[in-house]
Amino acid sequence: VTLKPSPFLNVALAMRPDTTRMVVTAYADLNATTDAINRGQVSRYIMKPWQEDDLAATIRTAIEFYELGLLIRQMESRMLGAERAATVSLILRQLAHELRNPLTSVKTNVEHTRNMAHRAADPSNPFGSGQPTGPEPPEPPKPNDPSLLPLAQITEAAGDALHAVRQIEAILVRAVSEGRASIPPAGPVDLARIVETAVRICRAEIREKSRLEVDLRAARCVRADPTALGQILINLLMNACQAIPAGDAEHHCVTIALSEADQKAHIEIRDTGVGIPHENLPHVFETHFSTKNPPVGAGGLGLSIVKELVLKMGGTIRVHSEVAVGTTFFVDLPAVPL
Repeated sequence: VTLKPSPFLNVALAMRPDTTRMVVTAYADLNATTDAINRGQVSRYIMKPWQEDDLAATIRTAIEFYELGLLIRQMESRMLGAERAATVSLILRQLAHELRNPLTSVKTNVEHTRNMAHRAADPSNPFGSGQPTGPEPPEPPKPNDPSLLPLAQITEAAGDALHAVRQIEAILVRAVSEGRASIPPAGPVDLARIVETAVRICRAEIREKSRLEVDLRAARCVRADPTALGQILINLLMNACQAIPAGDAEHHCVTIALSEADQKAHIEIRDTGVGIPHENLPHVFETHFSTKNPPVGAGGLGLSIVKELVLKMGGTIRVHSEVAVGTTFFVDLPAVPL
């Protein structure tokens, strides 16, 4: 079967456009040669007999040309990546700027509400008297007068909201200065304190759908950034909450428990929710993959961010799940030696 040069080279060009193509032949058809070169199908058309040195030089030139093209494509890819990163950074800075004033207003009003409710619920501190109690007032005593109980509940809820606002502020600062999931050098952090803060932020929503159990008996200090660690725990707790169907809170539970072994702090976050199908488990940490239909929140970004942050801290994360039984996430982080 005889295949004319032009159709054959058209196929080669379509299949491997980046490959350097040369034709070596004993047959010189000037029309075919001109057509192939004009179409960009070949870089050289070599006729027999050839000189060995000339052929070697031609092949070296072709290899160098291919490597140069590969280098140019790599540079283009890096430039596009840098451009995308610069665009994301600009958007984050603009977003942080636009959020700063309303977030400050929310923070100020939540602090004021919490302080006023705290003073009103505390019989030793009459409503409206004295100065604000500071950023972290003590929990108000349980009032003997049942009519004051709602004020104590307002104090607790406002304190939880204030923790959430501060977490948002910290995440925005880190995102603007260093990127979506970058973190500063890890230092010793009291894991129990970070868990308590994350629980305070999430507990109101969790208690709408299930019981909440917290076991901090084996708490350790870990090497982590506190804001990033809080972000990990909040994402996993809210993920557990969202996996539980509404309407049967007494029969469902979200649990966060700490343990330690082999100089690692272990965090388990369990839920008795709907579970994740076996075929979906390998994909749960992929960006934009979501088991929720329709997707909730950022549509599959939460767990991918969690995994990225855990790995940057030198830790590991894995998941076990059974449909209609529940899901457990296991996070291991380097512990500070005792």
